[in-house]
Amino acid sequence: MNRMLNTLRFLRRHVGIFLLLFFLVYVAFLDSNSIWSRHYVWQHTDELRSEIKDYARRYTEDSLQLEEVKRDKRFIEQIARERYFMTRPGEDLFVIEEGGRHNDGSVTPQ
Repeated sequence: MNRMLNTLRFLRRHVGIFLLLFFLVYVAFLDSNSIWSRHYVWQHTDELRSEIKDYARRYTEDSLQLEEVKRDKRFIEQIARERYFMTRPGEDLFVIEEGGRHNDGSVTPQ
């Protein structure tokens, strides 16, 4: 009985510390807006911002190419030859790779 009374006195004396510890654990891990979930959201936000920058860069490049196509019709032929490996009748096309993986899985150094 004496041991139980000592335990209750200890808990009563330090109830503020226990409440503070419970609050910190709750805020850090259990709440829907916990530090853990906030970290995930921040990380995901950073990834999305980098994607936005990438898409903005690609949009700018594509807009410049579109303007070039509107000004110079020969630019369409240049794009068709470089990107899609199209040729004129009677031309031969040789593609030279600068490294990377081959169909058989081997790797060519750069």
